[in-house]
Amino acid sequence: MSQPFGRAFARQMLLGDKASADQAAARSPERRVTSRTPPSFLAHAIDDRTVDVANSFAMLEALRARRIEVEAHFFARGDHAFGIGRQGEPSGLWPELLLAWARGLSA
Repeated sequence: MSQPFGRAFARQMLLGDKASADQAAARSPERRVTSRTPPSFLAHAIDDRTVDVANSFAMLEALRARRIEVEAHFFARGDHAFGIGRQGEPSGLWPELLLAWARGLSA
């Protein structure tokens, strides 16, 4: 939501036309990570034209800084909202990766 990664269109759609920098910062997930944040799974396509992959890198670093367990997968292709994955492409593997990671949490 906030700079340097936030995009004006997304901020406007989610927060409205008159959102202040402080309001955007308060809703930036990487700034809301605490010691109570649960283990997290991140999947992002590097070619995403809607949400800059730098957002996921920032979230990964915020989680690591708080020593929150995190699994992260970055795919070369997949664009935005690859949903349940694109069959036949590497980004299509993320649901399986998530399940494997989640099973490992309870082990």
